[in-house]
Amino acid sequence: MIKEQAVTDFLADLSTEVEGDEGSSSPVSWKIFVDRASGRYSVGSGVVLVSPQGTRIEQAVEIFFPVTNNQEEYEAIMVGLRLAKELAIQDIRAFTDSMVFASQIRGEFEVNDPVLQKYLVKVKGLVG
Repeated sequence: MIKEQAVTDFLADLSTEVEGDEGSSSPVSWKIFVDRASGRYSVGSGVVLVSPQGTRIEQAVEIFFPVTNNQEEYEAIMVGLRLAKELAIQDIRAFTDSMVFASQIRGEFEVNDPVLQKYLVKVKGLVG
């Protein structure tokens, strides 16, 4: 289980801007970066975990069913969080370029869509 401080870090530090946040991470923090991409027959995202030493673990996330951009962000962050759990990572910070997604995770934007509400519950379950 990701420790309580990591949950706080995750919810507080999910950022729409990667630049400028480098100094705020503790030396033991891993980072998850989520980036959305789409192709002709599927959509997908890239998830990159970066260790405190700079080692990168990249994971492609392909989705072969219709999703919105926000649903895709949730799918990707869940893959990243599951990978972090498999690697027994205890302290992690997440970064995305989606202001809406980041604001929903931090609780700054209300999630009205019932599908996104379910995604939010799943994400919080992964960090709790």
